[in-house]
Amino acid sequence: MFYEDLIYLWVGFLLFELFPETSFSFPISFLVLKEILFVLTLLFCKKFLRSKEFSIVMFNFFNLLVMGLFVVDLGLFGVKSWLSRYYFSSFLGFLWFLHYVVFVRVFLFEFSLTYLKILLGMMSPILFLVFTEEVLAIFNLRLESYTYPLLLIVALFLSPVMMIKFFPVKVLTNLKARELVLGFFKTFKVTIREIYVLQDFGKKVYTAGVIGFFPKFRYIFFSQPLLDLLDEEELLGVLAHELGHIKNRHGLWLLLVLIGLPLFLTSIFFILLFLNQFLGLGFEAYLKRLPPYFVETLGVLGIVFLAYLYVRYVFGYFLRQFEREADFYALKILGNPKGIISSLIKIGEVSGQLYRKSWHHYGIFERVCFLQEAFSGRYVFKKHWLKIRLTLITFLMLNLVVILFFEFLG
Repeated sequence: MFYEDLIYLWVGFLLFELFPETSFSFPISFLVLKEILFVLTLLFCKKFLRSKEFSIVMFNFFNLLVMGLFVVDLGLFGVKSWLSRYYFSSFLGFLWFLHYVVFVRVFLFEFSLTYLKILLGMMSPILFLVFTEEVLAIFNLRLESYTYPLLLIVALFLSPVMMIKFFPVKVLTNLKARELVLGFFKTFKVTIREIYVLQDFGKKVYTAGVIGFFPKFRYIFFSQPLLDLLDEEELLGVLAHELGHIKNRHGLWLLLVLIGLPLFLTSIFFILLFLNQFLGLGFEAYLKRLPPYFVETLGVLGIVFLAYLYVRYVFGYFLRQFEREADFYALKILGNPKGIISSLIKIGEVSGQLYRKSWHHYGIFERVCFLQEAFSGRYVFKKHWLKIRLTLITFLMLNLVVILFFEFLG
């Protein structure tokens, strides 16, 4: 659920940023009543959450409910207008959305403050950019268009440090494990600044990851259950997979995918305008009859919905392909898939997710089958590597061409 939580937090943040302020609002007593009914609904539903399958359905349902309630808060209760009177930043709006997420997780699913720290750590680069812009606004300073790339580079340097500060981690003190990890990366001339162990946050999580684009700000972390579960050969398989991400520069490619989001949204906007005029649908006449606030709200909801689709399907597609590349790279440098497959099967069996599908990493069983296929020689890595990068570049170029074409037409 981690990736899903992260997406919903980002969407909530985006909603608050873009949603228009309103001058009308329902009485505060209605807002309090809505909060009470929300909590009572959670308590009522809690006793029905018995099976894992049902809880997943409820998880998705309550995510949609949270989105709906947050839109109601912004549109009918004027929460954005009210909060802006007391604080200059969007951070309070983010916290308001977060309180819904926390309530759902506390009442219905496993949750801890440690898990919240992980989510805030992942959101910290965005929060850093917002705080920077807002603080400059206090001193009547504005960011020029040419300074945004510079600020983004600064965020890329600082984001690993900010994440580690938020994350509930401690330095790996097991000397044998440290020597294994550092020695492995040193063999392949990769700098790792520090090795961390992710602390327990309510349930056992079997994960590992690399944070940081630049060698001096690059960290690797493991969850303690993962270190306890795997033997040395299996841990080397995990390290080889993470090395695959580094060597193939997946972080920078994924950053490019995220940069493509505004291009995608702009090109969709121009295409819709063109279809409206070409087909004579007359949407502009209909929209002119609506109050401006309603038109702005519909526009924001449309943008947020498209942004969600982009992250869920476009970004998710490239996430899966890069995971596949990292698996193949691990197979390539290790010579056989035994350690990687053994680690995946262990994780899948102990977590109960061996046959579960995944929109961002492929399912564990799918990854095992892929590794077996790749080891048999039926997989051409260079062809896959080239195809994914050409797909990404073509996608970005097509969006750019659409934008320039309609800009030229005026």
